Amino acid sequence: MTSPKISYASEVDKVCKALEAVSLKSSEILDHTSLQIQICNEGRQTALTEILEILTVVCETHKLPLAQTWVPCMHRNVLAYGGGLKKSCTSFDGSCMEQVCMSTTDAAFYIVDAPMWHFREACVEHHLQKGQGVAGRAFLSRNACFYRDITQFCKTDYPLVHYARMFKLTSCFAICLQSTHTGNDDYILEFFLPPSITDSYEQRTLLGSLLAIIKNHFQSLKVASGIILEEEGLVEMVQASTNKGLDSRLECIRIPR
Repeated sequence: MTSPKISYASEVDKVCKALEAVSLKSSEILDHTSLQIQICNEGRQTALTEILEILTVVCETHKLPLAQTWVPCMHRNVLAYGGGLKKSCTSFDGSCMEQVCMSTTDAAFYIVDAPMWHFREACVEHHLQKGQGVAGRAFLSRNACFYRDITQFCKTDYPLVHYARMFKLTSCFAICLQSTHTGNDDYILEFFLPPSITDSYEQRTLLGSLLAIIKNHFQSLKVASGIILEEEGLVEMVQASTNKGLDSRLECIRIPR
């Protein structure tokens, strides 16, 4: 099942027309702001429509239970300790204070397995900080990341880990993209692999197929780090270490033609 597409430009126009109906004319500044909002929303909607197509093809082709998109939350500049400015999430969630966070968008996700709706709802209710979970690590590196067993994360490294265990999700792949329609805006695509695929070679083969689909459906999209997907894709491979931490290495994944 796919997600609905959302545009707020029409809502702005409705407000302006309502004001004019009672002789309260909107100013040129409001008109200019409305145009900017419309352009921004149209660009983002175009990018998210392109992303939704990728999620749909990947999930339908390889029977992935769930794929979704994370986007950075709105932020403000705050005074950092020791001077200078730093970005901070504008959410009222106290755990996000002085952090750069991201949230899922309702405009680009795809669910194959019905029980995944409950996991999806948990994702909607939580923010992830940059570096948390596979999606957060992809956001941090602005590239691609894979973890073959996300249930090995601790709650600090992945606040949704207990939900992943509950719904028996294990392998996860994420990639950070940008669109020419929205400049430097980041979109983190997160794919949960079928739990039945546990063999390392099969997982790498599937990653190659995913990268091929992503590459072949690029229109305005590109990898945020600037890496070009050609015969191989560079992916951060994460695994649990012996000291209960995380180890990672970069690995080239062959992309089939």
